[in-house]
Amino acid sequence: MAMPVKPIQAWVVTCFATAVVSGILALSAQAQVGGPYVDAPNPQPAYGNTTSCNTGPPTYLTRTINVPDSFIIGDLDLGFLANHTWRTDTNLDIISPAGTTVAMLNGPYGANLNNYNVRFDDESGTVVDTGFHASSDSLVGAPNVVRPEGGALSAFDGENAQGNWTIRICDVYPAADNGNLRRLELFFTEAARLNAAKTSSVYDPGGAGLYAIPGNDVVYTITISNAGAGATDTNTVELID
Repeated sequence: MAMPVKPIQAWVVTCFATAVVSGILALSAQAQVGGPYVDAPNPQPAYGNTTSCNTGPPTYLTRTINVPDSFIIGDLDLGFLANHTWRTDTNLDIISPAGTTVAMLNGPYGANLNNYNVRFDDESGTVVDTGFHASSDSLVGAPNVVRPEGGALSAFDGENAQGNWTIRICDVYPAADNGNLRRLELFFTEAARLNAAKTSSVYDPGGAGLYAIPGNDVVYTITISNAGAGATDTNTVELID
């Protein structure tokens, strides 16, 4: 059966059966948790001449953000703030504690645009450096919400967020232009945290003891609750018994 589950609310299913059996719960949902988790280095490290993408292997500016909290990822956005002339020379990857790697920036190169003040979000309708974002970014104010050009952050969905996240940056034309990393941010949305519990009792209406015979009917009740802060999506809770 399928049913929606709302936060801090329990759905109770009562059934009749000849035996008590185990339930299997499949779930999908999101609820906001802590963050953002931030790296704002001071002094601001440079990338360009010393971090070439064209060496073998590339020479990266590498930053680490530690996430101390343990939870399953439902969604992830990455904030990136940097001053850099001809910004599209930048390559940027993010690597999860589990080792999953996704490219945020990997070309095309050569656009005469300056600075990145962006929040990478799979749900954005605009790919970075295209559309409304085909102009230089201000280093102050709200970030431009754009989609990665190299991969999808949804690759991290279902992983545990806890541990060290690595962001690595290099420059495909290091002799021409340089820049400085100013800020990195991880914005997480937690997957649902649903709980299922089952109780059973002998089916004995009226309390006469007429049904308390081994092998006869029992009543079992399954309670499903969401310990997260947000609701599940419609029809994404499936109980198989």
